[in-house]
Amino acid sequence: MIERLRETKLRSLSVEDRFFELVKLNNLAVLMNGGEPLKVPQGKGIIIKRNAG
Repeated sequence: MIERLRETKLRSLSVEDRFFELVKLNNLAVLMNGGEPLKVPQGKGIIIKRNAG
């Protein structure tokens, strides 16, 4: 139920407002992680692995 309400709210926002909502959510995630970003660059660029088979 809550997910549907969030989705409805997001769909009603403009593209710009959606972007800023995402930035706010990202800031909250960093705050909840003790000030550390959830993902840190590894200095390897983009790595694409294929499964053998």
